[in-house]
Amino acid sequence: MPHHTDTLKTRVLELLSTASAQEVASLCSAAWLNDPIPGLSALSGCQQGSRHLEGDVATHTGLVVANLRSVAKRRLHRDADFVELLGALIHDLKKPETRVENSPGDVSFPGHEALASKVCSSIAATFGLSEEHTARLTFIVAHHGEANRFLKLDAETRADLVRSPFATSLALLHEADALSSIREDGSRAEIFWSSLTSQSIDKSYFEIPVDRRIYKSIKWNSYPQDVLPLWVADMDFKSPPAVIDALLKRAEHGEFGYEDSSKQLLSTIVKWCEEHYEWGISEGEIVPLPGLVCGLNAVCRAVGAPGDAAAIFTPVYPPFLSSPTNNGMETIQVPLTQVINKDSTFRYKIDFDAFERAITSRTKLCIFCHPHNPSGESWSVEDIRKVAEICTVHDIILCSDEIHCDLILDGSRHTPAAKAAPEFKNNLITLMAPSKTFNLPGLGYSFAIVQDDELRKKLKRVVDGPVPHPNAMGLAACEAAFSESEGWLRAVRQYIETNRDVAVSFIRENFPYFKVSSPERTYLLWIDCRALTGIDGSPSSFFLKEARVALNDGALFGEAGKGFVRLNLGAPRSRILEALSLMKQAVDNLLKK
Repeated sequence: MPHHTDTLKTRVLELLSTASAQEVASLCSAAWLNDPIPGLSALSGCQQGSRHLEGDVATHTGLVVANLRSVAKRRLHRDADFVELLGALIHDLKKPETRVENSPGDVSFPGHEALASKVCSSIAATFGLSEEHTARLTFIVAHHGEANRFLKLDAETRADLVRSPFATSLALLHEADALSSIREDGSRAEIFWSSLTSQSIDKSYFEIPVDRRIYKSIKWNSYPQDVLPLWVADMDFKSPPAVIDALLKRAEHGEFGYEDSSKQLLSTIVKWCEEHYEWGISEGEIVPLPGLVCGLNAVCRAVGAPGDAAAIFTPVYPPFLSSPTNNGMETIQVPLTQVINKDSTFRYKIDFDAFERAITSRTKLCIFCHPHNPSGESWSVEDIRKVAEICTVHDIILCSDEIHCDLILDGSRHTPAAKAAPEFKNNLITLMAPSKTFNLPGLGYSFAIVQDDELRKKLKRVVDGPVPHPNAMGLAACEAAFSESEGWLRAVRQYIETNRDVAVSFIRENFPYFKVSSPERTYLLWIDCRALTGIDGSPSSFFLKEARVALNDGALFGEAGKGFVRLNLGAPRSRILEALSLMKQAVDNLLKK
């Protein structure tokens, strides 16, 4: 084909918009394989080097362009634009121009990065790119090498790279190139994406309205449309982009049969526990479950029998109270002690004497909420060790539900019960899940960690019977959450922390007769409304009727929860403030009567 600039430009423009990988490879081979390469020289303005463009490089270029389209649609839900596609071409085409073969198998590209600016400037002029497009093109070509060796860069360089306004385009090219290569470091594309997400999640992500009524959300469809729901424990935020991407990729596969947790997923969970809790576990100690409530019931069945009893510290998440009863066991409620702070906030502490008094010969299980739901209490290592010690003395299995443990609002590190009391780990079951942390409760995946072989066998016997498999989408979501969503987690923690501070401040200023928790964990606010008199029914009923705000009724959390309400902070800040204002107006109207 002719190689003059106008013809080449027209052909490249046409191919970039529609061509297959094979067609792009054919173009590269036909236009730039010969020696000399007038097509490349005309396009780039570079001088021909000592080596010609090899056929495998041409094929690779075609694959990169094809993969770039796929990656853009999967990652960003859009097509790769012209600048990104040009970047894919230049990324490969400039390699031969600077290639030096020192010896067989020893190839280097000494002018690789320096050439980028010259190549991109020439091509920008050829295609009439704007100044912004030229800058983006130059960035993604010049910095591709840095993205590929991302882990070897110093912290400051890594931060600058991912904070660039053109970083997303670079990440697209980087992953597309990795998909087209057979090499051990291909996973670095994923690492760069994860780092990019860490820096790019802005608080506006959590302000984006999501119409949850469309798919029959329990939270939003249990009440009339004029009611503002801040009750059930899921968030009104979009889940992490990496999770959405993983679900789309899994759906594209097109089959949804029974599926086990992959070795990669189990390895990801092990790594998460090590990096976030400094807790060493093995893959074999993980028991997959289709949900935490199912897990609670399975534990009751595994360690108890009809007529046995389970001790529960209250107030607490309602399924803690119902799970023993569902399995023929008695539920023994051990009230926590409320401690009022000077600023009208409160916290709970464990009454260990009351705990020991409640234990009988039939008590086989203690279900412990760590961190605590509904108050957001972060139990100390000393508290955990004392609970574990009492359980061990009385031959009681301790089940520690740690589903909210990663929603940390005070900057500390979560300490699992099994790590806080390692000498008692043979008597301990830990329940965890990505569901609360990453807003995935509808995907049905959780897991138990049981480090004692016999205890794990007991639980697995129950799980392998009537308990269903975790679903395929939940498996995919968990892996993406724990491996690629660190940035989203940091951002959502900051957002919820501010929501907490705003809400606590509002309640202290406008409801001086209420007491409120100031949670160290979770997105749940626990409000003591027992001073609210002159109402018919519970405080939650009052706020539903008079303020049109739906909150959880504290009575469902046990006897110690009567007169309280639970408010969900996992929503756009404007919604939290609107709900609190409506509640204030309702109370003000009541006081005027």
